[in-house]
Amino acid sequence: MIHKTSTLILTCLLSSLLLISFNAAAEDDCVAGVPSDGMLNANSPQLKNLKLSKSQYHVTETAELTQHPGITIELSRGGCAHYGVSFTYVIEGKIPLDDMINKVQLFLQDTPMTEEGNSWKADFESAIAKYQKDPSTGTTFPNSIEIYLEPGYSTVYISANPSDKHKGKIELSLLFDIAL
Repeated sequence: MIHKTSTLILTCLLSSLLLISFNAAAEDDCVAGVPSDGMLNANSPQLKNLKLSKSQYHVTETAELTQHPGITIELSRGGCAHYGVSFTYVIEGKIPLDDMINKVQLFLQDTPMTEEGNSWKADFESAIAKYQKDPSTGTTFPNSIEIYLEPGYSTVYISANPSDKHKGKIELSLLFDIAL
């Protein structure tokens, strides 16, 4: 009888601790925290029609690149267990896999950023340079490239896919994914 009672008490204590930790995690902010304001340079004449939207753990910006008429950038970042930063360029036409990196480099170069944005842009450029120097650092698929910076921790994805939101256009995307 004593064994059953102590097992019941232990089970209740463990259940209580588990419930307390779940409630604390639910009330606690996400590991990544709330992202700051946007990373596109709102004062740059290279951008027009800049829009910013925020939710609890994400910031999304959209703008048109004046140097590339008809091309829109959508920059999104945020997350909890994984923190992601994505640059998506909405363009006309098709992009062959071997031209994806050239287009990405051109658009990154022509995207005006804040100081924080320039830091992320440098990370993307560094990942691309690493892949160009040693293609074995990544994997190529029919319409995407995965570059492994730190396997299991951070990866850069470059892809060109038909857009669901913008009919008849292509989304050329870079995503930097970090497991937290």
